[in-house]
Amino acid sequence: MAKTKVVPGELTVRPLTPETWAAFADLADRHNGVFFIDKQITASFLYNGTRSLFEQAGFAYSRPKGKNHCVMSTTVSPA
Repeated sequence: MAKTKVVPGELTVRPLTPETWAAFADLADRHNGVFFIDKQITASFLYNGTRSLFEQAGFAYSRPKGKNHCVMSTTVSPA
């Protein structure tokens, strides 16, 4: 399988199709099959934002998560 060239600071978003599958598989390989984004960043970025900010964006409160955090969720319609 051909490896995808990674260019720092460059981001390309494409639909997952038979033509883009090799690039997706390469990305998954680089992260042992589990990843959220192409860089390994601490999970602290998940908590950047207030509850009201997420509610204004259409998220709903789900449950508490620790002392100062909560889980918010939303439903994303298929494209």
